[in-house]
Amino acid sequence: MNLWTRRILGVLPVVGCGAGVVALALGWRDGPHDAATIAILAAFALVYLFGAVSGLMLLEGRRRAIAANFGYWLIQTVQFSSFPLAYGFWAPLSLVAWWNHGAAGAFTADVGSSFHLSTMNAGAEAAIGVNLFAALCCAVLWIDRRRGRKAPATDIDDAAIRDALAAEKQGFGRWPLPQALQPGSAAPINAS
Repeated sequence: MNLWTRRILGVLPVVGCGAGVVALALGWRDGPHDAATIAILAAFALVYLFGAVSGLMLLEGRRRAIAANFGYWLIQTVQFSSFPLAYGFWAPLSLVAWWNHGAAGAFTADVGSSFHLSTMNAGAEAAIGVNLFAALCCAVLWIDRRRGRKAPATDIDDAAIRDALAAEKQGFGRWPLPQALQPGSAAPINAS
């Protein structure tokens, strides 16, 4: 994966999940403290934790980072609203194209973090939305994953890591020190 792509797709979930923790705190402060509310807040807290971990994994170049990050963006892709159930989750950016059976489509754009899960929404029309930003992130990760079968998953390959570790064991880093600077081989330098 390209270094900047990995950095951007790694930082976005971490930042979005930070905003999500604030949204959770506000939901806890303002909402009722019954069992259903606590269960919903706990579920979304786990989703935010998963997002932060997947972002950090991608920043570190971990082995399953692309798959974890893909899953994080995938759960943000679809949002819907209807009488029996409504669902929406996004962090840190949402650009949603909405389709409604009886009316023209609409676009919404938001920055920050939001989640909602509700039941029995009186008067709600059936609508489905696709978060185009999350879908784009999924597409980038999917393409990179397919390409990754032919190329290393990170910018540093295993041979470079082995070479760096072997050089570090010698105590010289990647390049050997000049003879005059090697320990015990030269007289101390006078600064007079």
